[in-house]
Amino acid sequence: MASIVVFLIFYAALYEAGFDERSERKIGKVMNDCEMNDEGLVRQPTNAITGLAICIPALVILWRRDDYMESETLTFQNKKMEISLYVGSVLAVAFGATLSHGTKMKFGGQLDTAAMIIWILIPITWTLIRVLNKSQKFRLRLWVALSIIIYSYTLYSGNFGVVDFYFLIIPIWIILEIVAHYLERGCINKWTIQATIFFGLAYISRTIGERDSAFCNSESMWQWHGVWHLICIYVIWCIWMHIIQNLSISKD
Repeated sequence: MASIVVFLIFYAALYEAGFDERSERKIGKVMNDCEMNDEGLVRQPTNAITGLAICIPALVILWRRDDYMESETLTFQNKKMEISLYVGSVLAVAFGATLSHGTKMKFGGQLDTAAMIIWILIPITWTLIRVLNKSQKFRLRLWVALSIIIYSYTLYSGNFGVVDFYFLIIPIWIILEIVAHYLERGCINKWTIQATIFFGLAYISRTIGERDSAFCNSESMWQWHGVWHLICIYVIWCIWMHIIQNLSISKD
């Protein structure tokens, strides 16, 4: 909770400073995420509030942290580090989405992109080390390296964004899970299946909520991009449940 309070104070400080010129230029305009940009504290109220709601899985994980730490059925190594890493990545996604939609500042969008890449690479790299039978230390190094490389590429590439990256990486993740399953280094459980299905639904919501869609109503409080955020809350939870049931598979 302390991190959320600090973030909100930081957000208020940005508002008092006047956000930036890019944000000011977008007032009264409709961007690709459909919602009209208002003047005032929050440029896109629905998308920003639903973005902040992505904190919910992180808060639930922290609330159940002692249960995870003391559980004898969850035998994965380095529990404290892995809990902190996942919680931190989820909070980064929530704060990035809120800053991106709430301020429409350039760095808010950059944080949003970086956080989405950092978060999705956590389950991807866990699956990869199960396939390769590598260690957690190898996974951490791989996670850091891929996060830096992929974010840098999206930052300096004019035609490859985070959505393109998700289109590429999600099928790869599914294939790796199938390979790991047949190598008996983990399982495709109900959480894997639910995460895949609900991410598909979330992406559909995101797509029909774009500016040029017939479903876009820029002045409505109902925003399909906000629904994308809300469905992703459950996707994030499903992936966490999938991870904690497979972490003990990796080598020391």
